[in-house]
Amino acid sequence: METTLQELLPEALQAYDPVLVFGGGLGLLIVIVLVIILLARSSRRARLRQRGLIVQSFQIAPLGRDAFLKISNPGLPVTFLNLRLIGRSDVKVKNQVTGHQLAQSGSYSILLEADGDHRLNANFQVELTFADQQKNQYQQLFSLSPVKSVSIKKKR
Repeated sequence: METTLQELLPEALQAYDPVLVFGGGLGLLIVIVLVIILLARSSRRARLRQRGLIVQSFQIAPLGRDAFLKISNPGLPVTFLNLRLIGRSDVKVKNQVTGHQLAQSGSYSILLEADGDHRLNANFQVELTFADQQKNQYQQLFSLSPVKSVSIKKKR
């Protein structure tokens, strides 16, 4: 007793060509696999975005000699490795940033002071290097005029 491909199909599908039924099933399977792959990629991108830090606030004192920069961490805990100011050589960081551990949902205030005769303004950038718990290092560049994250990249 030999069974045909037509007999293996449920009764509702026996009216259709078996090649069409299997082709449609294969197409549906491919669509489902593509949707799963796209969802996995988007969640991976979201995890990468969570590694970034956010400038919560940037304020310059009324006399223009000091500034207050508050960084917050929406993602996993990180450790600060280095802070570099780009665009101003006469500004110094008053508190120790290197080695500070920033917890998840934590924030850290950085105090800046003008060394020279010029007042502080927001025409410079802050580059912050930090590491996550897996020892992956990241460099994130912040613009202070307007306050935003310009770029984040993983160091090799």
